[in-house]
Amino acid sequence: MMPSGFVQPDYSEIKKIRIFPKVHKIKNSHLLNFKILQVLLIKFQMIRIGWIQA
Repeated sequence: MMPSGFVQPDYSEIKKIRIFPKVHKIKNSHLLNFKILQVLLIKFQMIRIGWIQA
């Protein structure tokens, strides 16, 4: 028996990712772009704070 809080990995999904890595990358590209945008925003804010302090 699996504990109720534990989600068993879907091995068919893992196989799909192995077979179609390009499709998986396309699905994740918007997430990756969002992360890059967040990092750039944080850097921009840090630069702005630096200018204010200077």
